[in-house]
Amino acid sequence: MPADILSHHEKLASPVREPGGVHRARFVVERLLFGQRRKRATDRRRRNRPARAQCLERAQRLAAELDAQVVDGEQILRIEADVFAPCALGGVLNDDSIPALGAPIVAGGANNQLLEDRHGEALAERGVLYAPDYVINAGGIINVCGEYLGQWTEAEVDRRVAAIGDTLGEIFREAKRSGRPTHRVADAMARQRIGLEV
Repeated sequence: MPADILSHHEKLASPVREPGGVHRARFVVERLLFGQRRKRATDRRRRNRPARAQCLERAQRLAAELDAQVVDGEQILRIEADVFAPCALGGVLNDDSIPALGAPIVAGGANNQLLEDRHGEALAERGVLYAPDYVINAGGIINVCGEYLGQWTEAEVDRRVAAIGDTLGEIFREAKRSGRPTHRVADAMARQRIGLEV
């Protein structure tokens, strides 16, 4: 995400559902919102009690390490924060959560954050800046593609991953210019880049 968008943020609301999510939350907190900022995380796992307990324990250790706070999953959406970062839970942006959202930016590591496509419009109508999940998370597939093709150096992979912030900046500028939601702009850009009709 472009530095000018994140440079002033002081809080992070990050739902963490599974052990992998704790690692993503760590990355968000340490790399994007470092320093003297307040950070909050939650465990959204409901069914598997032993796994939930393990995840909660990991989240509490992370919170202690990074001077963060673990909060209940029902509270995380309502917390006034600058960034809501869903790190593991798909479908978290829906008819119930969007009206309750206490952050003006959604940028997280989870896949399929929008329960339905129309929820991207709902975010835009509320004035929430949404970093489309498949764009902000493109680093993993870029790395896999580089390994699979075997034609990219590590430096080339790093360059392509670093360009994700520029791509997000393009999406945000075009969304602002055109009045379209960011997920629609990202979809159109993706179709154009792979040669499909827009």
